[in-house]
Amino acid sequence: MTRFKPSRAGVINLWDYVDEEFVFADGRLVLRGHNGSGKTKALEVLFPFVLDGVADARRLDPFSGDNRTMKSNLLYRGQESEHGYVWMEFLAPSGETVTLVIGLRAHRHRDGVVTSFYVTSKRLGVDFGLLTVDGRPLTDRRLREALEPGSYAKTATEYRELVDNRLFGLGRERYNQLLDLLLALRRPLLAKDLDPAKVSATLTAGLSPVDETLVDQAARDFENLAAVQSLHDDLSRANDAVRVFLDHYREYLRVHTRSHLDRVDTRTAQAVAHGTALRRAVAETTRAAAAKRAAEQSRDTTADHLTKLTTRLETLKQHDAYRAQSDLDHLRHQIAETTDHLTKEQTRLTNSRHHASALRAEAESAATRLTAKRTTLTHHRTALAEAAHTARIPTDPAPRPASPPEGAAGSEAGGTARHATALESGDTARVAEDGGMTRSAGGPGSSGAAEASVRSSDGPGARRPRALRVEGAEAGHADGLDSVRARAAVRREDVAEVRRELGALEKARGDRQRAESRLGEAREGLSRREAEVAGGETGLEAARERAAARLEEWVSRWGGATGIALKPLAEVLERAGEPGAVTLGEAFAELSEELRAETITGVAELRAQAESIAEGLRGLAAERAEIAAERDDAPPVAPGAEREGREGAAFWQLVRFADGLSDEEAAGLEGALDGAGILTAWVHPDPERTIQAYETRVADGFLLPGAPAAGAPETGAPAARASAVGAPAEGVPVAGAPAAGASTTGRSLADVLLAESHEAVPVGVIQAVLASIPLASGDDPAVPGVGLCGRFSFGVRVGARPKERPEYIGATYRAQRRRARLEACDVAAGRLKEEQEAVRREQERLRGVLDDLSAARRALPDVEPVLRALKEAERGSVLLGQAREGVSAARRELDETAAATEAAERRVRQAAAERDLPATEEGLAVVARAVDDFVAAGELLAREREDIAQLERDLASRWDTVERLEAQDREDEESLAERREALAVLEERLAARTEALGSSLKEILRQVGEAEREIREAEAARARHEAVVAAEHDALVKARAAAEHGERALAEAWDVLLEQLVAFAPFARPDLRQVLDVESATLWPEHWEAAEELGERTAELIVAGREPEEAVREVLPPAAAEILDAYRAALPAGRPVGENARKTTRDAMSDALKEFGDALEQCEEDYRLDLDAGEVVTVQVIDVEGRGPVPAFADRIAGRLVEQGLLLDERERTVLEDELLSSLAQQIHDRVRLARELVRGMDSDTRSRPMSTGSTVGIRWVRSDRLDERQRAVANLLTRDAGALGPDGLAELRGLLREMIRAHRARHVRAGYLEALRVVVDYRTWFEFQLRLTEPHGGEVTLTRAKHSQMSGGEKSAAIHLPLFAAANALYSSAKDTCPRMIALDEAFAGIDDRYKPELLGLTVKFDLDAFMTGHDLWASYASVPMAAHYDMHSDKASHTVSTMLVLWDGAALLDADAAYSGNDALAETLLGFPPNRRSPAESGLLASLTED
Repeated sequence: MTRFKPSRAGVINLWDYVDEEFVFADGRLVLRGHNGSGKTKALEVLFPFVLDGVADARRLDPFSGDNRTMKSNLLYRGQESEHGYVWMEFLAPSGETVTLVIGLRAHRHRDGVVTSFYVTSKRLGVDFGLLTVDGRPLTDRRLREALEPGSYAKTATEYRELVDNRLFGLGRERYNQLLDLLLALRRPLLAKDLDPAKVSATLTAGLSPVDETLVDQAARDFENLAAVQSLHDDLSRANDAVRVFLDHYREYLRVHTRSHLDRVDTRTAQAVAHGTALRRAVAETTRAAAAKRAAEQSRDTTADHLTKLTTRLETLKQHDAYRAQSDLDHLRHQIAETTDHLTKEQTRLTNSRHHASALRAEAESAATRLTAKRTTLTHHRTALAEAAHTARIPTDPAPRPASPPEGAAGSEAGGTARHATALESGDTARVAEDGGMTRSAGGPGSSGAAEASVRSSDGPGARRPRALRVEGAEAGHADGLDSVRARAAVRREDVAEVRRELGALEKARGDRQRAESRLGEAREGLSRREAEVAGGETGLEAARERAAARLEEWVSRWGGATGIALKPLAEVLERAGEPGAVTLGEAFAELSEELRAETITGVAELRAQAESIAEGLRGLAAERAEIAAERDDAPPVAPGAEREGREGAAFWQLVRFADGLSDEEAAGLEGALDGAGILTAWVHPDPERTIQAYETRVADGFLLPGAPAAGAPETGAPAARASAVGAPAEGVPVAGAPAAGASTTGRSLADVLLAESHEAVPVGVIQAVLASIPLASGDDPAVPGVGLCGRFSFGVRVGARPKERPEYIGATYRAQRRRARLEACDVAAGRLKEEQEAVRREQERLRGVLDDLSAARRALPDVEPVLRALKEAERGSVLLGQAREGVSAARRELDETAAATEAAERRVRQAAAERDLPATEEGLAVVARAVDDFVAAGELLAREREDIAQLERDLASRWDTVERLEAQDREDEESLAERREALAVLEERLAARTEALGSSLKEILRQVGEAEREIREAEAARARHEAVVAAEHDALVKARAAAEHGERALAEAWDVLLEQLVAFAPFARPDLRQVLDVESATLWPEHWEAAEELGERTAELIVAGREPEEAVREVLPPAAAEILDAYRAALPAGRPVGENARKTTRDAMSDALKEFGDALEQCEEDYRLDLDAGEVVTVQVIDVEGRGPVPAFADRIAGRLVEQGLLLDERERTVLEDELLSSLAQQIHDRVRLARELVRGMDSDTRSRPMSTGSTVGIRWVRSDRLDERQRAVANLLTRDAGALGPDGLAELRGLLREMIRAHRARHVRAGYLEALRVVVDYRTWFEFQLRLTEPHGGEVTLTRAKHSQMSGGEKSAAIHLPLFAAANALYSSAKDTCPRMIALDEAFAGIDDRYKPELLGLTVKFDLDAFMTGHDLWASYASVPMAAHYDMHSDKASHTVSTMLVLWDGAALLDADAAYSGNDALAETLLGFPPNRRSPAESGLLASLTED
């Protein structure tokens, strides 16, 4: 064996490892120890990290966590900073080594770690070291100096390429796939509870995902594309929002401006009204002054006449007769008052008598109702006793009194008392008895006779009847009612208990009837199921026969085309329906897989060949077009020469061959010129330009005319200028100049080449150049110049370039070259077309094979009838068993319900007997109704007793009131008679005095009356005049006050108007006029006169005769008047704007403003609102162009939206997305292709290695069943055309991926493109691994979990690990033959019985895999393992150290380092051939005393 194997590995300054080296034995290493001993940590930082170089915690941690960072490993012991190494050495049998080293540096205050990578052929401890003599790690600089050039890599990517090139040769994609598989196999406890599903998951995790860099780039591109769309969406949202806001804002401004304008108009109208009132007040002052003077004159005249009348009246009242008249008036007044008082008293007395009569009638009515109530009470007693008897309520009678009281009334009272006592004690029997006694003692009319013994109430001395009272009636009726209800409740519970037992009996009888019915149905169902099973078996046999016949027909039709025999398909058909059995389609696919794969491969190869041929034809066609167009005649020039736009031309374009020169000579001369660099050299029209190009070091070759070659001096300087770009060094022969002692022919190129007329270079310059270059002859290289035989010699540069024919000089030769090249192109194209036709025919043949395979697959017999028949048969058998079980269950149920019915009947009889109740529902219903009647009668009896007691109390109160009123009336009648007698005496006295006075009194009284009348008329006249004077005075005062008030009011009106005008200023801003379409450019006044001044000016104008409205407008500033008129024209007056309208528009504008602001905040661009919430809300928008009004912003947004919409439409977006997805689709296709190749290799490996029982395991990679429609379409696409997807297939794949990305983002709104792409392009989820088990004497089946559980322990373990090891083997087999074949297993074979571990370890040997394993107590000391190194490990947490002991298995016994050797190093030396050492060899010798700087 010549391949590399891991020989040793080590860790320096990581975790608790200070300097630890592990030695492999024949490529195997086992680390043993308890949890926390450091075995997993060593595996974590070594493998496959030394192959990967990625320090991501998720790849380091076997549990795929992110808490075990490499930085935490370096600074585990709390250091401030640390420098460490991990390394691994691979050794070939030839002694060649490859050592992989990764340096790591970390600092506490820096994120992450700094890494350095090395791949060297030197051996650690022999050729170089990683530690200084004092144990410190070497710096990166010292290590690079110690290693060979090219061993250092800057990045992990470069490092992986170095490792892959040096050891594996897989290429980037397959090498990454190998690393992913190794990480999946390294997962801890891989073998524990492993089943086929978990194997599939592990193998899936081992497949390489799509390149993360590619996904990131695509995500960024999609984000950029989305940003363009987002900008368009932002502009669209902003445009919609600003348009909506402008509508609300304009309405808000219109309403609020109209409202303020209305206020201005209202205040203006008020000023005009005050001016009008001022005019009226001035006119009223003039009128009131004149009217007052006239009224004062009339008042004075009337006052003089009144004085005269008053004097005459006073004289009349001094007469004696007039003075006696006052005494009579007093007496008359006294009589009138007495008469009035007697009338009122008589009325009151009459009303009192009527009231007393009404009260007596009401009392008699109440007595009648009391009698009726007592009769009803007797009926209720009887009903109570009857209900108690019917309900069988037990009684407890009490003894009667010795003798009833005397008299009917006494008998009634005693009976009522006994009723109350009975109710109180709950004794219903006594209630019944008392009721009967009452009826016999008093008789039907006894109580009525007692109540009727009253006297007539018509006289004042009438007496009321005596009320009969029931003693103790109120004391016990409430307690008696409680007793009745309690007895009724007990009886109801008895009835309910018996009814419950009856209900249970009815339920039991119903259960029995249903059980009988179910038993009958079960027997009928059993008969049906037996018939169905018999029919199903017959149908299954018939279906199998029909399917076998169709399969024979299929083989006869398609067997020859597919190469498939009848027997294997017949065996599959025979096993159809069995668990895990393959279908005909799967069997066909497997049997035809090789032919299909070969055909698909052939088609792919032919497609590639056809594409290559087509590409060749296109190249030939393009080349022929170039040749025919004479665009390729120029010979190739020196690299880097830029001649575009330069003056001059190439040498070959300026000359032609001289006549008489043969074709061979012409070809030799052209070859010599080409070899010497002269053919393509550049000739300027002016030699000075050449000198300038030389001095500025222009990258090209030039020809500079010099002295003619024939007369050239010995130094040869002129010739040097004609053939060289730069001057030669001193002492070096110059090209074109003869060497010392050499001779020339004296001829130059001018003798064999002629200058052609060319517009770029004068003919004279061309001839000078030709004359400067010598024409050499002979074979002497010392002779400078070019020869006709193809040789050239210029100093140290000599040589020859023979040619068959000239190609570039001369139009004739160029045409000949073109013709030859065209003929060659036609010949080559003819050959390619023949090849293309042959490829096309072969493609058609292979496509025919694929079509035949597809048609054969479609034509396979349908086994669905067999499966349906089998399912029906199985279903019938299951249903038959269920039917038999149903009959048994129904029979048991019937027996149980019969016993339950009998027990229920016994319980009913017992419950009824114990409670003295009937045992039927009808009887119980009678008792229940009687109980209800019993309670109702008791409640009515109690209620009647309460009513009787209340009536007795009311009747007594009424009789008391009647007697009191009648006594008061008699007393009032006696007092009224006495007052009538006193009134008669006063009337007789008045009559006597009136008769005594004479006729003189009458005359005096007449004159006094007339004087008083005239005085009253004069006083009235004077009062009228006074009123007129006062009224006119008041009118004058009011008018003067009104005038003064009008002036003040006018000033105040101007003050208020000025406030409104100032408040209107914000609405008069020019930017708001634009929104409201107000056409006025006048500026609103900033300063105003005082209100008093404006009022005075207005008053003066009004007093002078101006109309108030004209006066107010004349005082108003002209600018304000003009602007107000413009606003009135733009906002016509309508209905008054109320507070609701203002609030509505303000709220609507506020909501729109909020939505506008929210919409702008959602935009990616920085749009901000500038809000001035003053009297009028002013809104501006700040964007990249600064602050501006909303209308201007709306115009800018609309313009940008139009521009952005032109940049992106759906078609362009689709094209861009397809372009972005092209690389992803191509890589997915490549990944799937590589995965299929890997699976084919795995399947071949596992099938070639049978288990100990002879069974073999196969592997398939099939489409997953857990896919949605798009994923299924992608998987089908890749499955259908996995060999070469082609442009159409890639386009379809891109379209599906695009739809999947959009669907994922629609389902996950917050997901970014990176997340969506990671999920969508994870092709590994579209397929799953399927294990196939082939038994020695059976067919092949799918290895399901159920099938796996039926296998023996050894088979289980082997069947699971075989695919995993085969995956690694398949990848390693595609690498270099010398590559190491290493896998890592953390907690290897945990949970597997020790009996099966030898076979599993033997599998690693069979697959030729190197193993790095960890385990708690894992030993690889079995005969199936040639050699293995074991390290028992222990970690001391206190000292932060790890101790190890090496134990070697040599194939026969375990060699303990402590027992047989002096320690680990001694035992390791037997494996390595030298003592393990990590220090530099130089530091172990003469330089051991030196330390690193």
